[in-house]
Amino acid sequence: MTKPNCPNYGQPIDTGWSWVICFASFMCYFLIGMSGQALSVLFLELSAKYQSSLTVTSLTIMLQILLLSVSSIVSVSILVPKIGERRITVAAGVVFAGCSVGCSLSPNIVVFIIFCAIQGLSVGAVLVPVIGILGYYFDQRRSLAMSISSSGLCVSTIAAPPLIRALMEAYGLRGTFLFLAGVELNMTVAGMLLRPAASYRRSGSMKKKLLSDIPEKGKTNSPQDMQVRENLSGNHHIPSPSVNSEEANHISEVTHNLITRSHGDGLEQHTSTSKKDGTQDVHQGTKNALKQRPVLTRYNSIIGGVEAAETAIDETLLEKVRKSEDTESCTNCCCLRLLKEIFNPELFEQWAFLLFLLATIPGATNQYLFQYIPTIAVFQGATRSEGATILTVCGCVDLVSRILTGLLADTRVLRPTQIVAISQICLGIVCQFNMFFTDFNSLIIMGVLVGLFVGPRQSLLPPMLLEIVGMAKMSRCLSLTAVVGTISAASHSPALSAVVQSTGSYAIVLYYVGIALISSAIGLLLTPLVTRLQNKKKGEN
Repeated sequence: MTKPNCPNYGQPIDTGWSWVICFASFMCYFLIGMSGQALSVLFLELSAKYQSSLTVTSLTIMLQILLLSVSSIVSVSILVPKIGERRITVAAGVVFAGCSVGCSLSPNIVVFIIFCAIQGLSVGAVLVPVIGILGYYFDQRRSLAMSISSSGLCVSTIAAPPLIRALMEAYGLRGTFLFLAGVELNMTVAGMLLRPAASYRRSGSMKKKLLSDIPEKGKTNSPQDMQVRENLSGNHHIPSPSVNSEEANHISEVTHNLITRSHGDGLEQHTSTSKKDGTQDVHQGTKNALKQRPVLTRYNSIIGGVEAAETAIDETLLEKVRKSEDTESCTNCCCLRLLKEIFNPELFEQWAFLLFLLATIPGATNQYLFQYIPTIAVFQGATRSEGATILTVCGCVDLVSRILTGLLADTRVLRPTQIVAISQICLGIVCQFNMFFTDFNSLIIMGVLVGLFVGPRQSLLPPMLLEIVGMAKMSRCLSLTAVVGTISAASHSPALSAVVQSTGSYAIVLYYVGIALISSAIGLLLTPLVTRLQNKKKGEN
């Protein structure tokens, strides 16, 4: 189905190529998730091979997440508007796979951390654009499409742990990362499928429609129809007649109004007011267009005058833009302009979005819980292979949960913020009862519960921002939220690992994560109230 009122006429919405875009986004998230699962499943092996502590080894995840956040906001604010989602994804896919090759050849933990950090930059460059582009291709099924896209992480959680374990046993660490590099190179293929929404041009479709609407009698066209068809096709030189006083006065009035509306600060100099024999001369460009030629219609004469005026206005606009750009380049620092473009002050004017950012800081701990669940299972009494099995079960449940929550969000029964808040409260309660999960059977139950409630926050993050800030600001707010969330997750990773290393248990860490998730849920539930308070204050002013 195509919608004539969409930004680009002819662009598929909720159908056709929209689902190809969704599949490409799903593939990118799947490959990103597989890379993350490699670090999670092989965490203890990496610590043993490089003879480093858990805290030092966790720096791989911390730096990767930290640089991911920086890269995501730069990508959305600067790179995407200039080169588009497709080129960014293809280029990032090459770097992504190359870093895995570097990880396989790393002689020590320092080099390994460096390659993981560079890989984080490539991941951040595509993380937000591949999910943000779905907002232009989906309307009624937007939440479902975004949930399917982000469920690539769940599928990687299902498929990656047993595959990585098998590769580790057969080829060791180096062979495992080389194999992953070959798989990750498929991100370039997925990127080629991301057709930019701007490629659908409204003007071309509408021009064909206008040309087809010109009436034809039999197989011949009147000279007037042929001239109008020529004008619409762009290969025309509009002839204009010698005009009488009424037509000249009307053209002059239209031209004068058009110029003064566009520039009320002195463009009157472009109009001459000399009158002779009841006529008024117009702009020099208009006089050039109004050459003495055979009369076709009054419509063409008016169009010729207006187009000449628009040409004069365009030239004046270009001159003013050049002058303003020269002045700005002399007075403003390039770095300050970039910072202003990235951290747009308008994004922070909404109180609800500020509260959402604050709630993101403790809410990001659910990423830590999902990342370290195999290690948590080992500390709780399971073997390493059982920990990989628990992670697979968690991923299966997470996949189903994300799709169901996407369908629920599309029904509009509950707002996305309410769905995420409920899931975080439930997950926080599960963390408070971690002392009951001490063997493989009970840890399977824990994996099911974590998979059920850990996914909605990530899959419904774009719909939550659409609810709070709208479509126009969604991509930039999403990148800012990713920055805050990833910085929070990156800082939590070594800090909580240090707590585990000093206590020898994940009990205190899980208590903290549960409290953090519940506090984040309270902040999400308060966002509608904050929005009403701000609207009330604006109404009073």
